[in-house]
Parts: sequence; C-alpha cells; structure tokens
Amino acid sequence: MHIVDAGPARTQTARMSQDIALEALEELGREAAQHIAGEGAVEQVEVRDGEDSFERPTYYFSFLIDQERSRQRPGLVYTRLIQKLQDELIAHGDEHLPMIRILSRADWDKRRRD
Repeated sequence: MHIVDAGPARTQTARMSQDIALEALEELGREAAQHIAGEGAVEQVEVRDGEDSFERPTYYFSFLIDQERSRQRPGLVYTRLIQKLQDELIAHGDEHLPMIRILSRADWDKRRRD
C-alpha cells in the first residue's frame, strides 16, 4: 500500500525528482529493520509521504515486527531503527524526516480493516 500526501506547501513535481520512490523506501525500511531486529522478525513495511506538524517533509514508516523473533528489545529496535533510517535518507540526499511506528499483529490487522 502506497499513500502519497503532497501537502499544499509542496509542489509534487519539484519534490518527485528529489525524493526516493516509495517502493524503494519500503525496501530501505525492510533492510534497516532486518539489520536491527533480525531477518525473520520483519513481516510487513509500509511507507507514506507527508509533512509533520511543522510542514517539514516526512516519511511515515509502519512496521509489523514479530517481537518474539526480534533480537533486540522493542525500545532498542525503535531507537536504532529511526537512527538507521535517518542515516540512510541522508546518504541518499533525501531531507525527509523518518517517523516510525512498530505495530503488533492485532494493531496491524485492525488498521488494515479501518
């Protein structure tokens, strides 16, 4: 699922040439999460493009990570994953801020039904 929200303060054509494609962002998120949590722990990744409350460009990453299969505690996964994503975005020349949420299976499924 790819949701793109080009806020009124941005022109989508100007940003599209600079932004990483959402498909590539999902792969980047999956690789980063697998690096942090472990290969078998990452079940799903979704990304949407938007702005934060200060109108800064932001990527919203949602992860379904099996905490029982993760090799790190949830707090460490969160902290290390956000830093890894920030580092990867900077390395790609992308100025978006990464925002992440790690959901349980029940929350992931509920969100998909809504």
